[in-house]
Amino acid sequence: RGHPALMLNPVLRIPLILRYPPRVDPGVDEAVASNVDVLPTLFGLMGYESLVPAAVQGVDLLAGGVRPDRMLLSERIEPGQGSRSLLAWPLKLVVSRDSSLVAKCGCDTLLFDLSVDPDETRNLAAARPQPAAHLADSLAAWVGQIALPLQADTRGAEKEELREKLRALGYIN
Repeated sequence: RGHPALMLNPVLRIPLILRYPPRVDPGVDEAVASNVDVLPTLFGLMGYESLVPAAVQGVDLLAGGVRPDRMLLSERIEPGQGSRSLLAWPLKLVVSRDSSLVAKCGCDTLLFDLSVDPDETRNLAAARPQPAAHLADSLAAWVGQIALPLQADTRGAEKEELREKLRALGYIN
């Protein structure tokens, strides 16, 4: 049933595989990508770069537009729980409302230095409070612009109406 609620690398580091011999050379690229990069990358492959809306935060991964210092947001939100992470290489901040995390480590905020701890085994939040606070402020500002707060979803009636429409069209059972 989905992936764990905590936004750690085993959940987030999923290969993106592209095959298009006329434009994509075989190889492996270790650049960090995000789902927001898929649209600009596919539009770029098709020659429709100009049709990517300006509001899209992703980049064309094949056009050399990936900056190593870019920040990436990841989130998984469920009623009453969820987590978000902000990657600002080499630091990664994870903020969670998952009660099991608080029970396991006594905190809701994790900070990792991926350059020396790629497996995310050492929480540095207490030892490095300034970078943790800076990333937490950046995460809060970004989330304030684009996302809903970590809270219960109150759109049950709207969701059920959408389900009924999709069911009537034969998209779901």
